[in-house]
Amino acid sequence: MLFECELNQNIIKYQFNKKTFIKDILLAWTDIRKKESIPICKQVIWNNKNILVGNKAIFYKEWSDKGINYIEDLFDYRINQFHSFQYLKELYDLSNREVMHYNQLLLSYHHNGRKV
Repeated sequence: MLFECELNQNIIKYQFNKKTFIKDILLAWTDIRKKESIPICKQVIWNNKNILVGNKAIFYKEWSDKGINYIEDLFDYRINQFHSFQYLKELYDLSNREVMHYNQLLLSYHHNGRKV
C-alpha cells in the first residue's frame, strides 16, 4: 500500500523525517507518480495528501486489514455519496468505536473540497 500512496513531498519530509531510507524512496516515487493520473475513486485512502487528520496522513490498520483501502470502498455510486457508518459497520464488521475514524475521514475528505 505504501507505493500506492498519494503523499506530497512536504508530508513525506514531515512524517518520515527520521527515517531517511524510506523518505528517500518515497520522494523518488512521488516524482515518478506525478506523471500518473489516478481517478479519485481509485486512490488509496491511507497516506493520501488529500485526506489529512491534524495535518498528517492517516493509516487505520484495522480498516486496511478488513479490506477498506480505496476511496471507492467507502462510496456509494448509486446515490453519489459516502456509505453511512452503519452500512460500513455491517459490511466490514467494524466496531461502534470506529465511528470516530469514519467521521475523521469524511471531515478531512470534504474539508479538502474533493469530489469522487
